[in-house]
Amino acid sequence: MEWMWAAMGADQDARDGAMQNGINRTGYRKPSSGSTGTTSIDDYAWYDGNSDGKTHPVGEKLPNELGLYDMSGNVYEWCWDWYKSYPSGTKTDHKGAGSSFHRVLRGGCWYNTAHSSSIVNRFNCYSFIQNYYNGFRILRSVQ
Repeated sequence: MEWMWAAMGADQDARDGAMQNGINRTGYRKPSSGSTGTTSIDDYAWYDGNSDGKTHPVGEKLPNELGLYDMSGNVYEWCWDWYKSYPSGTKTDHKGAGSSFHRVLRGGCWYNTAHSSSIVNRFNCYSFIQNYYNGFRILRSVQ
């Protein structure tokens, strides 16, 4: 969930007013990280429509609201979360699965469609798999 919040460009906690009239102002439904709704995904992400079939150096596209580059597209990002189906019902501060066979991947990558770069999409992969379209950020809060 830390990745998702960073990709949204969220500048405040949901409990402190990010929800307004039932709509998340900070944008978990954004088509890509940094998107304002009037900008093009091409401004923020590498995907199958503009990547020329390869990864690109970080920072060649625009950053999101927090100044983070390539939160959508380019390479999937390994997340700390274990992958399991979300529980039903409304959850507050959901911590995710305690264990699983798979880790969460987010953000889409250079060979996927633009839709796969949506902030809400998540994928999974065994944590021991190494390939040319997964990556990670060295960043994690400790609580």
